[in-house]
Amino acid sequence: MSIGPLLALISFLTIIPVNRSYQLDYTARYMFLFPLIGLIIGFIVGSITFLLNNLISNAWIVALIATLLLLIITGMHHTDALADFADGVMAKGSRDDKLKALRDPAVGSAGATAQYST
Repeated sequence: MSIGPLLALISFLTIIPVNRSYQLDYTARYMFLFPLIGLIIGFIVGSITFLLNNLISNAWIVALIATLLLLIITGMHHTDALADFADGVMAKGSRDDKLKALRDPAVGSAGATAQYST
C-alpha cells in the first residue's frame, strides 16, 4: 500500500492541504485508517501543547490553546456534525422534516445547546 490513501485521508479529515485530489469512494474504501489519522492529529496537537506547556505557566491557557488548535486542524467538522445531529434529533415532524433540519445550514437551538454542552 502506498502513502496516497493516508495523504488523501489527512486532506479529507483536516485542513492540512497534502492531497486535494481525493474521491469520496476512495476515502470510504480506506476508512479503516481513520484511527491512524486521529493518532497523527493527536501527535501534532500534543507536541505543540507540550512545547507550549514549557513556555506558558498557566495550564488553563495552554488547555484553551490546545482545544482551539484541535478545532482548527480538524476544520470543526465534528462540531458542525454534532450540531446538525442535535437539530435533526430534536426536530418535530416526519422523517422528511428531520432530514430538512439536518440539511439546514443554520444552527438551531438544539445544535447550539449540544455545542455549548460539550
